[in-house]
Amino acid sequence: NLVGNHELYNFDRAVLAGAAWLRHGDREFYSMTPAAGWRIVVLDPYQLALIGHAQNDPRRKAAVELIGLKNPGVDPSGVGGDWFKEVEGHDRRYVPYNG
Repeated sequence: NLVGNHELYNFDRAVLAGAAWLRHGDREFYSMTPAAGWRIVVLDPYQLALIGHAQNDPRRKAAVELIGLKNPGVDPSGVGGDWFKEVEGHDRRYVPYNG
C-alpha cells in the first residue's frame, strides 16, 4: 500500500506508521518480490513535502527551501497568492498543494 496526499491531509505520519494496512511502518520505502525474478521498489513520493511533516521537520524545511527556489510566488505556509504567475514550463509543478 502507498501513502498519498489523501492520507497525509487526514493523518500524521506517526498514526500512519502504526496503521495495520501499511506494512512498511515508518520507512519511506519498501520492496516486494511478487514473482521469481521480479522486485518492485515503492518510494515515498512525499518524502520531501509541505504536507505530512511537522513545521520543524528537516524534510518539510527542505521542501520549503526547494519550492522557494523554483517558485518565488509561493509563501512557505502555502496560503494564498497566484502560484503560477512567476513560473513557466516544468517549474509549474512547484506549487504548495498535493505535497
